Amino acid sequence: MSVTGQSQCPQCEAARKDHTLSRRQFFSVLGWGSFTALAAGLVGAGARYLVPNRVGPSRNAFVAGKAKDFRAKVTYVNGRRAFIVKNERGLRALSAVCTHLGCTVKWVPENDRLECPCHGSLFDPMTGQVLGGPAPRPLEWYRLNLKQDGGLLVDPDEIVSGDVFLTV
Repeated sequence: MSVTGQSQCPQCEAARKDHTLSRRQFFSVLGWGSFTALAAGLVGAGARYLVPNRVGPSRNAFVAGKAKDFRAKVTYVNGRRAFIVKNERGLRALSAVCTHLGCTVKWVPENDRLECPCHGSLFDPMTGQVLGGPAPRPLEWYRLNLKQDGGLLVDPDEIVSGDVFLTV
């Protein structure tokens, strides 16, 4: 190399100019590469947002029994903290979890209502609405489907409005 910083070999100088990036080019490529990676990540996250997390019943779904077996107005599903409620419009699945502090409410047929034994909240079994007590909101209704074998599939992870009935 000479004192001015240039190579004395013309072939070396030509090869160096063909295969090197200037500082400006390097940071330009780095910046555009980073921007492209960020844009691809955002597009991927947006696409994933549009895809549902599950299709069909959840892992918490359970079979409450055969539809023909539910003849009473309100039937508690043992071990599942849910009621099957029957009226002239059909069947529905109602949560048995009190909206006050999570106690399990009990069906009291003599009073024709659901009662929380912990703090005294009262609920209407046909609407799930609060009739009294400290509960801040109504009981939740679960999705109820009829399986091919006649079983009632209750999905506690899918909350539905109070006007959804399963007609059998």
